[in-house]
Amino acid sequence: MRVRFEIVDNLPPTAGTLKYITADHGFFLELDPVAALLHGKATASASLMVDGYLSLDVGIPSGFLYKLDGLHPQTAWRRGRLPAIQPEPCGMRARIDEELIPGVGYTLVPEGQWITIHDVASGWIYVGPEAIVPAERHIGFAANTVAALTDGQLLAIWLRPEFV
Repeated sequence: MRVRFEIVDNLPPTAGTLKYITADHGFFLELDPVAALLHGKATASASLMVDGYLSLDVGIPSGFLYKLDGLHPQTAWRRGRLPAIQPEPCGMRARIDEELIPGVGYTLVPEGQWITIHDVASGWIYVGPEAIVPAERHIGFAANTVAALTDGQLLAIWLRPEFV
């Protein structure tokens, strides 16, 4: 499966509160009431799986990315300093070369190919290749959820959750 990501400047990011739920070892985007209504209007969705159990939710047939959530235990994270990024708030669309089936998860990045670094001072969490490659653009497509993109390719995910 080949995926190319497009930036949708006139689409606002999904609003809400990104949380890392420590007891559940995972990320969860608590949608604000308006975003919940808009998200609920998607006819269906599928998941692009990143590094195991992190799920990028993609609307069908629109291809719009709504949120990222999923299991991602802190036991595998590294601590370290991360470079500053400048997220641009707007929407994203995934162009996929095959038809997605609602409710199904498709592997985008196999488990173990990416690492996680938590910069405690800045609050940012980086999920991507061990060598942090500079991206052309950092797109904040959902609350505190940023995709690092170059030439339509996903290079990494940056997250800044509230820990609960």
